[in-house]
Amino acid sequence: MRTITELIGILKCRLQIRRAYRIKPDGFFSDLKSEYEDLQRRAYDPTRHLPTLDDAKTTLEYADMAVLGSGGQEALAKRWGLALPDDYVAFCSEFKEYVLATRNPVYTERSKAIESITRGLREGRDIPWKTEHRLFYFAQIVGTCGYFVFRWSKARKRVDIVLAEDYGEVGEPELLGKDGDSYVTDVDFTAWLQRMIDTDGYPLKPGRRESMNASLTRIK
Repeated sequence: MRTITELIGILKCRLQIRRAYRIKPDGFFSDLKSEYEDLQRRAYDPTRHLPTLDDAKTTLEYADMAVLGSGGQEALAKRWGLALPDDYVAFCSEFKEYVLATRNPVYTERSKAIESITRGLREGRDIPWKTEHRLFYFAQIVGTCGYFVFRWSKARKRVDIVLAEDYGEVGEPELLGKDGDSYVTDVDFTAWLQRMIDTDGYPLKPGRRESMNASLTRIK
């Protein structure tokens, strides 16, 4: 297992490396390109490469992209009475936002987006905003309604990572309910980040054969 410091170093190198994937005709290129263009505006860095398609629209090339600097995630968590894991805090001190260019591209969110996502999901399930917070939606799978989420135990003594997906059918009641452990993907942020890098983001949940987004196949 690598340390979070080593993984942050790997991410900084990945920012300069483009990867090629075979993309299905029904792929999500427009969603992906939109995410990158939005991120590029906040990054103020024209040197980053936007995703591109070849003339046949069958090959996608793209690289990781990031907005550097602190993203305010720790301050948001403290407002909600949550103590974020140290490895995630270290990551957020370097990257305000980060897109992992993988088979399932994953986008770590800034605090404003995390709060907006949480509010929207709670409203969709009629959960009062003042209900105690035990979930922190730190990353989204691009082009889907899927999220990676920190989940705290009721006593706030244990935190793991769960996958919320299925367009709202797996949300706060399910993740915190009696079957909540069935949605666990990783024991901590370091393990999650290393798995995303080592497995090229596939599958999203260990041991699962399918992918939430099966549009991409790695070429090089």
